[in-house]
Amino acid sequence: MTITGNQIEVDVLVIGAGPTGLGAAKRLQQLNNASWLIVDSIETLGGLASTDATLEGFLFDLCPSQLTGTSIMLEVSESSYKTVNHNTLLADSVQGLINTDLLKPDDEIVSTYVCRFDHGYPTPSLERYGAMTNILIYLQEKDILSQGRFGSWKYGVGNQDHSFMLGVEAVELILFSGFEVTLSNPDFVNSRANTECRLASTKVVRR
Repeated sequence: MTITGNQIEVDVLVIGAGPTGLGAAKRLQQLNNASWLIVDSIETLGGLASTDATLEGFLFDLCPSQLTGTSIMLEVSESSYKTVNHNTLLADSVQGLINTDLLKPDDEIVSTYVCRFDHGYPTPSLERYGAMTNILIYLQEKDILSQGRFGSWKYGVGNQDHSFMLGVEAVELILFSGFEVTLSNPDFVNSRANTECRLASTKVVRR
């Protein structure tokens, strides 16, 4: 692929520096047999994350559980078919946690934070897998491999460490005609430990 302007030619162009893109970049760096470039719309890499990585490669656990007990994040969707009362949203959410035994009625809530986005990610429909199969095949015929949490639109598969492995396996597919087992068979992946594909270990520091 040639990038006009600076005339940069690379074998693999990784678009997006979220977990999947970083996974692909890490695997490409290890293989060191293909030229590649990773680009993103913002300077900060990593996308959605709950930990902070220093330049030295250490990961710090920022979960407030060490200080206050636990933390819970809720995502509440709304549409013309599912309305939400914004005046009682927080109280309704807390009551929902109590109703499902995630909180006890006498639990102390130290702090709350509410943020609303007018437009979030699309809500998956029951027909999406059939549509995405055709779309992904079409893109692949154009030498575009759309992966990641929203790239392949399998939100449940592209989550947490799976997001990273989607990038790793995408590189294996591009360079070696490998099989994307995480994307194609997540139930199999979740039922066992990954012993076939191991990346360099990262030290974890908890405080």
